[in-house]
Amino acid sequence: MPFAWRLDGVEALDVLPLLGWLWRAPSRFIGSRFAFHAVVALLLFVPHLFGSRDSPEPYKLGLPRIHSGDEPHYLVFVHSLVDDGDLALANNYMNVHRGGEDAGLLFRGSQLNHHTVWYVGDHLVHWFEVFDQEGTWGKDENGHPFPLIRKNIDPKWIPKFERPWNSAGMPILLSPIFLVVKKLGFGSFFEPFACILSGIFVLVGSIFWRILAGSFTSDRRVVNLGVALAFLGTPAWHYGRSFFSEPFLIMLLTGAYAFALARPRYVLAGFLVGMAMYVKPIALLMGVPIGVYLLVRGPFKNVVLFTLPVVGWIVAQLAQNASLYGGAFHTSNKFLAGFIVANGLQIIAHPTRGLVSTTPAIILAVLGWRPLVRHSRTAIPMVAACVVFFLVNADNFAWSGGFAYSERFLVPLMPLFCLGLLPLLKSRFRHGVLVVGALSIFINGLAAIQYWRAFHNHPFLYFIFSTDRLSG
Repeated sequence: MPFAWRLDGVEALDVLPLLGWLWRAPSRFIGSRFAFHAVVALLLFVPHLFGSRDSPEPYKLGLPRIHSGDEPHYLVFVHSLVDDGDLALANNYMNVHRGGEDAGLLFRGSQLNHHTVWYVGDHLVHWFEVFDQEGTWGKDENGHPFPLIRKNIDPKWIPKFERPWNSAGMPILLSPIFLVVKKLGFGSFFEPFACILSGIFVLVGSIFWRILAGSFTSDRRVVNLGVALAFLGTPAWHYGRSFFSEPFLIMLLTGAYAFALARPRYVLAGFLVGMAMYVKPIALLMGVPIGVYLLVRGPFKNVVLFTLPVVGWIVAQLAQNASLYGGAFHTSNKFLAGFIVANGLQIIAHPTRGLVSTTPAIILAVLGWRPLVRHSRTAIPMVAACVVFFLVNADNFAWSGGFAYSERFLVPLMPLFCLGLLPLLKSRFRHGVLVVGALSIFINGLAAIQYWRAFHNHPFLYFIFSTDRLSG
């Protein structure tokens, strides 16, 4: 046996085949059917192993906790539904002020502003228009803070019920799951469970993404690398550790396109689009390209199958509006238009939140959509949805998505847009794409593992320049 050696009189294996196996092992792993995606799935949940901004040491292991933005308010909505069976939120916010965990561990006893609204006639009233902001609150006999009504407020503006300012769709849909958690005796773990649930949504979204990618290429290496870039190289990784609505929307919208275009299940696709609309009404626009594509392609029966469940969800949304806000067309939010060109440039090039700085790989995806469309017409509704979603959010006065990381409002379609990387991963430029993709994964990994540091910060720049980056 050439190149063999002997050990205690026993002839060992040939060295060259062993080295050849080791050389080919990474390629086999990347092209594996399940193993590579399983590693991506595990990485999606690594951030859930770390606690919160109050951890006494950096990267302290512990139950995942929420941080800020809309997260504590969604948690209040869930508690109201599960504990009280309603969405009258004043008492739940008062529980927070008195030290309860309705808004999570970090907000016990805090002066948390209420994300609530109500209608007086047809006029939408926000809580902050009637009550003083934090810092000017009163205190009860036990020293707990409580909000004070502003001076000279007409009594007609004082609410009978405080209703959700954020869309109530996600808390309503998830409340049965949380009710089961409470019945099983884990009611005190709502907060970490909410974060884990978001990770599950992103993971399921990645499985739907594979279905879509498989309709464009049978090369498992390309599909696997694409799924890593789409879900680890974008803020999807960060938001899978949070309790925003974006992870839920990633799953619903990616699934809708998978079952409309790759594995036709038109009723299911329409059901998912309608559910996404119920979670965030603007998501209804993401179903329009599917409907137009099915109408052009025919037969008309497919359009009907897709549309019927969407109509059902629209009716549910209108009934919810009537129940909570006193009118079918009374909504919890009003769309405020901004400066579309200036906002669009900010979305792309903002130094700490823009797409170029937080997820550079997604910029390269622009180059891949032309060959993808030439390969299959099913790419047309997807790229149309991404373009429409970008323009609508650029026209939004609140284009940045509030206190959060990166371009939060665009996150639901970021993985879908990353399908444009598939042709590039098969081209002669693939090594350059992988380098940029590795940078994207590094940036978003930093943003995910200690995700509270990434709110309004660029995680890489924070890690390099912040003097407290190694503190808890």
